[in-house]
Amino acid sequence: MNDILQTILWVVVGVIAALVVIFIVACIVGHRGGRIEEGADKWRARKRLLFLGLPWTFTVYECDSDRFLVRTGVFTQKEEDIKLYRILDIGLRRTLLQRMLGLGTITLSSSDRSAGNNFDIENIRAPRQTKDFISDAVEKKRDEKRVSAREYMTSDDDDTDDDDTV
Repeated sequence: MNDILQTILWVVVGVIAALVVIFIVACIVGHRGGRIEEGADKWRARKRLLFLGLPWTFTVYECDSDRFLVRTGVFTQKEEDIKLYRILDIGLRRTLLQRMLGLGTITLSSSDRSAGNNFDIENIRAPRQTKDFISDAVEKKRDEKRVSAREYMTSDDDDTDDDDTV
């Protein structure tokens, strides 16, 4: 019986030691990427888990001067390209836990049909800086392509419905 308890104790100590090593390596690796250098024309980051803000997911986001790319998956990878000039609106959302970990979620609205109207860039580092980078890249590409986002505004005072005509 004593040998069994000693074996269990050694297994528990081994598991704790392995978790500590994994945590230290993840912290070292986790400090790379996500930051944007001044004058950089490309951004790349990995989606992070809310567990200590570590990059233990298989979702990678990339943004260059022409497109925004979302790559997901381990065995079967899926890539989604969104042309920058198709992005219509950019928003930022940060929960209390995300703020404590220095993370945030950027919401992009686009006219790209395959990506859907709204999609999230979840749990990334330096979210405000990243949002500004994407916004600047979108504006630059729109100016280059001479594309403008059209906003349709309606008035609440308009009582006539065009759908009711016979």
